[in-house]
Formats: sequence, C-alpha cells, structure tokens
Amino acid sequence: MKQSDLIILSHTVNGKIFEFEKQMLESFLSNTPKECKMFVLENNSTPEQHGEWKNLVLSSNQSFYYCDEPFNMNRYYNIATRMTNNEYIFYCNSDIIFHENWYYNLLSWFDKFPNLFTISPFTKAFDWDPNPQGVYQTNLTLRDELFETESLPGWINCIPRKYNFVWDEIFIGHYQDNDFCYTVSDLKQKNNYKSGIALNSRVDHMGGATAKNCESNYGEGGLEKLKNKWKNLNL
Repeated sequence: MKQSDLIILSHTVNGKIFEFEKQMLESFLSNTPKECKMFVLENNSTPEQHGEWKNLVLSSNQSFYYCDEPFNMNRYYNIATRMTNNEYIFYCNSDIIFHENWYYNLLSWFDKFPNLFTISPFTKAFDWDPNPQGVYQTNLTLRDELFETESLPGWINCIPRKYNFVWDEIFIGHYQDNDFCYTVSDLKQKNNYKSGIALNSRVDHMGGATAKNCESNYGEGGLEKLKNKWKNLNL
C-alpha cells in the first residue's frame, strides 16, 4: 500500500472554473483509492467565490486550505508539501480528469526503478496538435511502458517525499514548468535518476482551463529568470 498526497492548486473565482473543478474531483473520487488524499490549496479568491467548492471538497473527506499569500505556484507547492506527510506527493493543476487505474499503475514504476525521481501519467492529445508526442498520446490503450524523458508536463508530477524536493520560488507561474524540466535533467545527470511518462496511467488535461476563464497574472519575467538560472544551456 502506497500512501500519497495529491496537491491541487485551485483559483475558484467563477462558476465556469467551479464546474471543471467538480469534474476533476468526481473523477478523482471515482478512480483513486483511499490511500491517496487530496489537499486543495485555494488562492486569490473570496470566501463567497470559493465557498461552495470548499464545502464540496470537505464533504468528500478531502482537505481544503485557503492561502492568502500573493500568487506563486511554486511557493504554494512548497507550502502544501510542508502541510502534508505521505510517502508520495502529486503536484497538480485543477483542470485534469483522472481515469481508471491511473494511481496504482503509475506508482508501480517506483518499485521497478528505485532511482525513479519523478513520473507523470500521459494525457489524450489535443485534436489541434499535428504532431503529438511524449506526454500527449493518440493511442489511448494502456501500455506497460515507461517513456523516459525530462520533457514533463506542467499539470501533474509525482515525486517521492524522500527526495525532499523544493520548488524554486523565483518562478511565480510562467516558465516554472520549464525550470522543473531543466532541474530534473540536472538532477538525473548528477545522481543517475530516472524520469518519464507512465504509458499505463492516464490523466487528461483540459489545457489551461483556469487561465482561460479568468483574468490571470502568472508573473512576468519568467523567461529572463530561466535564462539567468540556466546560463550554461544557452537558452
């Protein structure tokens, strides 16, 4: 039995966002065993805006926490990490849909590869994408295969707590996923870690549904911060 915390960042400022958050929660409850607990970190909304979402999360026996700090995805992830304690941690957006057997299938790779640092499920490729690859799959048949890569998605990543990973809080939103991929690549070179996409685990992504349904400020200057941090890569 593998105990885990699934951290969801949510920003419930209108009914459209609440609707897809409900879909996410329903799919989680239907397709995830009880040893995985959801920890919702709500941010930048009022009690009136997120009240119904909060009640739904709590009535589903999951955890809800409102963070009143300024927007910073990586800081939110670090805060939620300190507030949870299970062996595995999932870092997630709220616009995702969980499919059957996603959980056990994904975590099984940690048994097969003790040096696996991080892994993500695959997602159904978007219809508009002419050349889907990596995490984006057109073949939706579950396959017992790990696609090894550092090109990881920005909406769901699983990292064992034993690695004590800390997200770099200089990246507020934009380019934080790019920084994560470069960080994973660097850690792999130094420590002989593995990372990849579990092709036997499916969690679909709605494609930035929160940002599309509200006024968002994901932080300017992310690209310059990325170039400065990773000067050796000549980005």
